[in-house]
Amino acid sequence: AINLASTWDTVLVKRVASAISTEARLKYLEIGKGLTYWSPTINMARDPLWGRNEETYGEDPHLTSRLGVAFVKGLQGDHPTYLKTVATIKHFVANNEENNRFSSSSQIPTKQLYEYYFPAYEACVKEANAQSVMTAYNAFNGVPPSGSHWLLDDVLRKEWGFDGFVVSDCGAIGVMNWQHWVVNSLEEAAALGVNSGCDLECGTTYKEKLVQAVEQGLISEAAIDRALTRVLTARFKLGEFDPMELVPYNHYKKLLAGKKFAELAYEAAVKSVVLLKNDALLPLNKEKIKSVAVVGPFADYNYLGGYSGQPPYSVSLLKGVKELIGKKGKVTYLNGMGTSADSIAQVVKGADIVLVALGSDEKMARENHDMPSIYLPEEQEKLLKEIYQVNPRIVLVFHTGN
Repeated sequence: AINLASTWDTVLVKRVASAISTEARLKYLEIGKGLTYWSPTINMARDPLWGRNEETYGEDPHLTSRLGVAFVKGLQGDHPTYLKTVATIKHFVANNEENNRFSSSSQIPTKQLYEYYFPAYEACVKEANAQSVMTAYNAFNGVPPSGSHWLLDDVLRKEWGFDGFVVSDCGAIGVMNWQHWVVNSLEEAAALGVNSGCDLECGTTYKEKLVQAVEQGLISEAAIDRALTRVLTARFKLGEFDPMELVPYNHYKKLLAGKKFAELAYEAAVKSVVLLKNDALLPLNKEKIKSVAVVGPFADYNYLGGYSGQPPYSVSLLKGVKELIGKKGKVTYLNGMGTSADSIAQVVKGADIVLVALGSDEKMARENHDMPSIYLPEEQEKLLKEIYQVNPRIVLVFHTGN
């Protein structure tokens, strides 16, 4: 997602999302996979250490709004009756920390909520008619979103006109009891969630405790029926209960992992590359370059993100350079981690250009784990310095979601 944001291209983002939803339909027809997708993540990436920055469109509320609207429209399609898939905008609201997300409370003035944290959600609801919203784990101003009547009913439904269903992040209903301590039992947590407007739970608290909550007088059956109606309405809009031939999105063929979408993925990848600095070394002239050293832990490793799928094929930097240079030049490769200075010098010395591939992956930043520092891992920084001492003709290719 952060790469898509780097394109600044709403039309491209919508095309990508449309391709995703087409493949989603194909998987639905092939193996019965569900049609509700927990995307896009439109949280504000306000902290560069946040472990899930790679899933977002960055820190700007306007850019995120425009890209979020485009992505939701691409996922849900433009048919007047049927949804292609259901888009779930998440995590509502103010989720940009992982390490303490189950128990933390983000203290945010109402003005800041409306000016910074709300705009992308409001736009996706009002302009793209997003049909699902996921609540966050963290509390805001002492109130967990899954239990906030003000957030889910007053703001989301009454102010913005949201007519879809709200789903909790996984386990977030139980967290209201055993982490945030805003209720004294799981029965109370289940009742608080549904009564506040959280219609569906990822987890087991609703399944195991809602009947007891009704018996204890904590919630009415009518409140549960209201939540159930909202969830089932989305499934009707997907055409799940209609004859297959009536739903236009059930007639795709031969597009799954095909050439058309591969070309689109390539276009998005090319447009997503960001040039941070250039000391007159770029662009490279491949006709004049006869020897290339490709070095680093990401040289022959494509990290695509924590929630990315696994493509049927993948071209690493090393593989791409070898294909580009071909038999006309020499390509040497070294991972470089734990390698002696002499070995590094042997690979990079005399090369016309050194491509150094560094960055971060799920070992350093991911869901439930924030980055410990904004700096490169010490071993990677050491590698870069050792290369520079031998051959300063370096292009740093930085792979990171943070």
